[in-house]
Amino acid sequence: MKFTNENMNGVTNETYIPEDADIDEVLEELENFLRGSGYVITYDQRIVLEDTDSSDTDNSDTNTKPEYEDKCTSYDFIVTELFELLDQTEETDEGRTFRPNVIRSCRGMDVVKIEHCLRALKANLKD
Repeated sequence: MKFTNENMNGVTNETYIPEDADIDEVLEELENFLRGSGYVITYDQRIVLEDTDSSDTDNSDTNTKPEYEDKCTSYDFIVTELFELLDQTEETDEGRTFRPNVIRSCRGMDVVKIEHCLRALKANLKD
């Protein structure tokens, strides 16, 4: 079995899975393939098979609430982790403090937009 993805820049991501792999191994490799293709799947999340037997399905709006809450929790976790990385500081041998992790753009107006987005995200985390 093979998963293949070619991104906009022409970079190809391929994952090969032996034919004798069990379903858990296939799902784990699929998770890794999706991460490698740019999808955000945190390492505390797993792809699972769900029984979709119609007799067990409740079509009420309450079924979407846990999924929504999971997405919000995942979003908060990811954004918090991003800011922890961006807020890290280190000190050089000469005693100068610097931030080793940065987000850059060579487009001046994009820098303003990125700064606005980051400020809004950080403010939302504090709420």
